[in-house]
Amino acid sequence: MPGLKNTSTLVNAKDMFLKCLLLTSVILLSYLSFYGQSGFPYESEWKLIDSLIIKKNLPKSALAEVNKVWAAAKKDKNEAQWVKAIIYRNQLMDFEDRNINQKIIGFENEIISAPPRVAALLNSIEAEQLNQYLQGERYQIEIRTELTADTSADITTWTLGRLNKRIRSLYFSSLDNPVLLQRTPIESFDPILYKGANRDLRPTLYDLLSWRALDYFQTSLRDGSPDSDDSLLQNPYLFTDALFFMHFGFSGSDSNSNYIDAIRIYQLLLRFHAKDIPVDAYIDADIKRIQFLYQYAQLPEKDSLYLNALGRITRQYPSLSISSQAWFLQAEWWADRAGKYNALGDTTGRFDYLKALAICQKAIVHPDSSEGKSNCENLIYKIHKQSFNLTIEQVNIPNQPCRVLATYKNITRLWARIIRIDDATKELFDRNSENSKSWTKWIHLAYKKSFVQSLPETGDFQEHRVEFKIDALPIGQYALLTSSDSLFNDRAVMGLTTFFCSGIAYVANQDDIFVLDRDSGHPLPGVKIKMYDETYSKGESKFGYIKSFQTDVHGYFHLTAAKRYYNQKLEFYLGQDYLSTVQIINYYRNNDREEKRSLDRSDI
Repeated sequence: MPGLKNTSTLVNAKDMFLKCLLLTSVILLSYLSFYGQSGFPYESEWKLIDSLIIKKNLPKSALAEVNKVWAAAKKDKNEAQWVKAIIYRNQLMDFEDRNINQKIIGFENEIISAPPRVAALLNSIEAEQLNQYLQGERYQIEIRTELTADTSADITTWTLGRLNKRIRSLYFSSLDNPVLLQRTPIESFDPILYKGANRDLRPTLYDLLSWRALDYFQTSLRDGSPDSDDSLLQNPYLFTDALFFMHFGFSGSDSNSNYIDAIRIYQLLLRFHAKDIPVDAYIDADIKRIQFLYQYAQLPEKDSLYLNALGRITRQYPSLSISSQAWFLQAEWWADRAGKYNALGDTTGRFDYLKALAICQKAIVHPDSSEGKSNCENLIYKIHKQSFNLTIEQVNIPNQPCRVLATYKNITRLWARIIRIDDATKELFDRNSENSKSWTKWIHLAYKKSFVQSLPETGDFQEHRVEFKIDALPIGQYALLTSSDSLFNDRAVMGLTTFFCSGIAYVANQDDIFVLDRDSGHPLPGVKIKMYDETYSKGESKFGYIKSFQTDVHGYFHLTAAKRYYNQKLEFYLGQDYLSTVQIINYYRNNDREEKRSLDRSDI
């Protein structure tokens, strides 16, 4: 069953039953274990239950066996088995189409007689069940009018405010016995746990329940649930040192604010872990506190406060791997600002990628693996990643140089080949562009000419644009194959752009078309035109010939007999000159995956 990210998790049940369990708080089971076992065969009984659910699809039989586990666990006071049985019972009883009222009554009845740890877990589960119901029915719930004295026991009639109030109350009830929860270590439950990479960040049951509550309070803010007043959001002490923050008396006009509730839970977590050795859980809570506050604070100087708060952590704990996430968040801030660079507008962050890289280097030198170190490695890769995009006129005048606009990043040279092609070659690539073998075929095609184009080095890791020319080419249809590597191999970033060199141009006004000389603009009489319609068969498209035309002395012809199933293609012929309206393709392949950037399909 799934657990919290980078923490301990239970051995998974099979996929079929997981689809049911994921609808509730099975996350909690990640932290429960088989301890204090009596003579009851818990392990073999769960194997039987899973078999009845997954292999035999017998939920009623499985429920009968779960009830045996539930009764034995209550008798043995085996809290882990008790809660696990309750969750299984809750899900198996859903096969009887119970509504939300019946589900919640089931939890409430269990909580009444449950010992404190079980009650705490069940309160958190019940809160999650109600929140899942709220999210699933949100459209209906939001339009209900809030009532000042609503005492209805029917949850299906509750308003958004009342549901959130109940969920809030349950999450705080789950933390009502902090001393007991703080003295309940996760390590006690090792027999059924997968150990996550950062399990030490959630060392107790108190941590588990606190972070579950925070998941609600923080996420519900994004969902438009109760927020706080501006005075709290504008308090500069939000970003103060953790030792001061954890004891500061934050207040707002809305005592039911999810925002202030989240702040209070962060304060409690920081107080709990303030004297920890090692300090990993303490630092992790502080970093996440700073991230959360930065997201919602309404302060003109919140960026500098955010960076200073993260900087305090990296200055105080520079050698600890847990602080690498604070390094990453600082680097990410500079990278985000660099990403807003605009050569024709705001150039403030042009060199900020350099600052991000310098910060990341401090994190990746840590010998231990960590989330922050991994994030920094990914950010470094992203900043260094090469890319380019070439834009060329779809049709160029023959025997004259033509211009290419290169948009590039982290590339100083492009190797280019100009290949003479026809419509069939182009259409074949378009159908098979996601196949790497298609690129291999293009690489091995004979080319008319090749050249190397130098690009200005900028040293800022930003995207820039520059124009360069292609020497004059005769009439024909061409592909410009480009690569960031002279070998045109799999490690290279590659591009393929097709274009025409033709003296034929046309202007269309619906079915009235004038054909002109592309250079002079004079009408072209005697141009032959073939019209094709595109049709689909067995998932593939092809153009079928429909009719031919010829321009008059004014370069004019009228398009008739057009069925227009999908797209149409026109082919223009004048002596050796040829122009087609078939799509011009523009593909790029980076060294991770093949990606179709754009496709300009001409359609008359």
